[in-house]
Amino acid sequence: DAWYGLSMNLARFEAADVACLEQAFTRADLPPRAHYLLGFAFAKALENRGDYAKAFEVFGLANAAQRASIELTWGVAEEHRFVDSIWGVFANNVSKAPDADSGKEAILIVGIPRSGSTLVEQILASHPAVEGANEIKDMPAIIATETHRRGSEFPLWVPDATALDWQRLGQEYLTRTAHWRRHKPSFTDKNLMNWHLVGAVLAMLPAAHVIIVRRDPVETCLACYRHCFTEDAGFSCNLDDVADYYGEFWRLTRFWLEKYPARVFDLEYEALVADPERVIRRVLDFCGLPFDPACLDFHKTQRAVLTPSAAQVRRPLHRGTARSARYGDKLDHLRRRLRDVGV
Repeated sequence: DAWYGLSMNLARFEAADVACLEQAFTRADLPPRAHYLLGFAFAKALENRGDYAKAFEVFGLANAAQRASIELTWGVAEEHRFVDSIWGVFANNVSKAPDADSGKEAILIVGIPRSGSTLVEQILASHPAVEGANEIKDMPAIIATETHRRGSEFPLWVPDATALDWQRLGQEYLTRTAHWRRHKPSFTDKNLMNWHLVGAVLAMLPAAHVIIVRRDPVETCLACYRHCFTEDAGFSCNLDDVADYYGEFWRLTRFWLEKYPARVFDLEYEALVADPERVIRRVLDFCGLPFDPACLDFHKTQRAVLTPSAAQVRRPLHRGTARSARYGDKLDHLRRRLRDVGV
């Protein structure tokens, strides 16, 4: 855990560290968790030393070890069917809460891990009118409870939900999240998995703001593959699975943008890095917030950040985050898979 923590917090490993990690990683008596954590740390140490060929090999071993030791809760066939069902339901007219201003306090940030969502939340939470709530679970919990109450899977019960049902669910969400508005009028909800629920969110809270954060697909998939997630992100252990997951994310989020153009904002990470002030002004305007210079100095904002990107958002914005070119043709298969799934 210590080695892995160092690798996550931008540590620079020396040659002796790399040798130590290699020796530890190749031990035969390690528990599974220690084995794959050391693997991810060793691979990142190899990256530090510029040995990307060996790093790619070790990432493969570490991911295979992790996948073998966790209960995989994700499958591409199930994900595809789920996205199909969401698309099919919300392509039709769905009732919504009658109060058109309901949810104007809420800014939901959705995306795939390692795409820049923590950075976007840090920027918004630097605004004097916005509280950053991190990855809260209130929205999925409300949908799960309603699903259980109706005895029907989401989104199959959606066509039966009335405007008053959505109003009730929206009010429950605002009540559950009220403590995030004790000191500031607006708040961010950065539960990335809410990308499945955008249609339900906007039925409950017609005035909510949804920001879809996306990054170059090859960079995103590589970044997920380089990170040791919990079983909730089991898709990250295999590059084919990551490509499939990105494909479903792309398919559904493009639908949300077309369906709700006034309520959903498409934020490209690379555009934010290239021209921060222009993009930040657009995001704030979308959220109904005046520009504030503190959003440009987000790295100075003191708040708890509870994601693996905590160290990065303590530094000024920089452009040197792309890694895929360093891996060259080792990512050609990933590029083909992304093309195959329509990205």
